[in-house]
Amino acid sequence: MGTPLPPFDPALPLPPQPTDTRQQQAAVARAFAEHYWPLYFERSPTVDPASFFERLFYDYANHEQDLIGDWTKDMSPVYRIYKVCLQYGTKNGTSSKGAEAKMYQGVSPTLFCALANSC
Repeated sequence: MGTPLPPFDPALPLPPQPTDTRQQQAAVARAFAEHYWPLYFERSPTVDPASFFERLFYDYANHEQDLIGDWTKDMSPVYRIYKVCLQYGTKNGTSSKGAEAKMYQGVSPTLFCALANSC
């Protein structure tokens, strides 16, 4: 059996909600980018989507809502957060990580939608 997951960290950004307006969605995605870019992307060996999704799912696994269940049904909020993280990183990241983020900006959301059977 693997290491148990830690309790949910309330310092993590508030997750997106289905009732969020476009402005709220943008603010939530920006909060995720500001949180995850320096703490995860700059320290990660790669900025690929699968590694980020794994990190995000791990961090939110013990949230009071069933976010992982919601996200696996509809990956569009997760993909939106990832895209905003990449945009943030190209402007605010180190030169090497910013360049890597630029490479991943063209990754199609339809690939993830197809894999998750959503969108």
